[in-house]
Amino acid sequence: MANTRRYYYLDCIKIFAIIFVVFNHTNTRGFFLFSQKMNSPLFYFYLLVSLVCKVAVPLLFMVSGALLLNKKESLGVLWKKRILRYTVIVIVFSFIRYLFDLQYYNNWKSFTLLGFFRYIYAAPMEIPYWILYTYLAALIMLPFLRALATKLSDQEFKYLIYLQLVLTGILPIMQYIFRMGSVDLSIPFVSTDAIFYMGSVKNLV
Repeated sequence: MANTRRYYYLDCIKIFAIIFVVFNHTNTRGFFLFSQKMNSPLFYFYLLVSLVCKVAVPLLFMVSGALLLNKKESLGVLWKKRILRYTVIVIVFSFIRYLFDLQYYNNWKSFTLLGFFRYIYAAPMEIPYWILYTYLAALIMLPFLRALATKLSDQEFKYLIYLQLVLTGILPIMQYIFRMGSVDLSIPFVSTDAIFYMGSVKNLV
């Protein structure tokens, strides 16, 4: 029997995360307000709010992981119930955005179905719906993430989190301090941030 229990604390996290996502797109009216108020006594408050709102996307992926990792589904059900349905959403909203871009640049003559499929295939990170593509990738990886969540011990989970903290947190800070610029580590982390956040939650529900 499916678990239909409602986890209201996860709903609250999603609400806060959505508010943060919206705030992240307010430009100088909100997110970049600190850059306009360098001499204001509230400068550090504006800066802090902008930094805190960056937890929005990780929170959304972690909530998704908390809700999906414990479900038992076959690959067929996963593809029919989640991946294919979500793919339709990605295509529809990407098509709307594609038409908007053509209208904005007054470039209707370049409209072709092949051009649209190139648009959604080759440039997902350059359009506003990049998070949809990232979430779709996470759904495709869901069977492996479920295995990760059920098989790893608490100690191994901590090891995973420590690796992420060092390789995506401490090392970039050290690069900035020592003015190394943009330097790619020769031994990159094995997963993207989205996969890490979605797969690193355990026993939250």
